[in-house]
Amino acid sequence: MKKLITFIIIFFIFISSPKALDLTITNNQNDYKTNTYTYELNIYNATGAYEYNYNNKDSYLIFDAAGNTTFTLKSNETIIIKNVPESSYQIKQILNNNYNTYINNKQTNIFNSNTKTNNKITFVNKVKQSQNPNTSTLPITLLILTIITIITLIHLKHIKIKRYI
Repeated sequence: MKKLITFIIIFFIFISSPKALDLTITNNQNDYKTNTYTYELNIYNATGAYEYNYNNKDSYLIFDAAGNTTFTLKSNETIIIKNVPESSYQIKQILNNNYNTYINNKQTNIFNSNTKTNNKITFVNKVKQSQNPNTSTLPITLLILTIITIITLIHLKHIKIKRYI
């Protein structure tokens, strides 16, 4: 009977404890491989060191007592944080003024979810387009037209125009 009670207690602890999952974060962008993006991640109940894989190298990512950590990814890189608790989390990409950030096809830089239901996040950074692309060439066009007009006027002044009667 004592073994049965011990087994039931161990079994209950096993099924009631949070499961460990891997959290995969990918930054897809473009060919600008030198761009670096900073991420702030908070995983509820995650404190201490968690193993991660980045560029095929394993190391440890440190979470503070509140479950916060910060890391960076360059364009087209992925980090896999291993054995995080089954828990809610928030990830935020620090904004870059040259890009619009999309997470799972939605334009935002903050994503809230649960490691059990959504443990793969993809950030896509798209270059911002100017609001009116034709306005950028307007000053140059006006300058060229002004120069042509001035040259034409100077040239006409020096040409003798014959009058026919």
